[in-house]
Amino acid sequence: MSTVLPLPASRRTTRLFPKVLPLTRETLSSDGPSQDQPAGRAAMVTLLVALVPVLGPHVSHLPGWCIAFGGVLFAWRAWLTWRSGFAPVKLPSKWLLLLLMALAIAGT
Repeated sequence: MSTVLPLPASRRTTRLFPKVLPLTRETLSSDGPSQDQPAGRAAMVTLLVALVPVLGPHVSHLPGWCIAFGGVLFAWRAWLTWRSGFAPVKLPSKWLLLLLMALAIAGT
């Protein structure tokens, strides 16, 4: 019969998962970067480049207005990303984004 030895004190306190903070207004606002700040330029360029091969095969199955709307939004985001290399860029207002989302939903 084998004997089970107790773990040393240092091993007992380690966790497999990090401590989970409760979802409160204070913990959400204090962790990580601010939601009002745009993503880094390199990250945004990577996302824009990744969109092309991912969305490319779907273009033949989408209506023309959807392709045009997506193209305008893609170009707008690319322009904001390009401009952010020269000066800080403020993200569009939430109301404008809400209006664009409502238009896209209404079109489908």
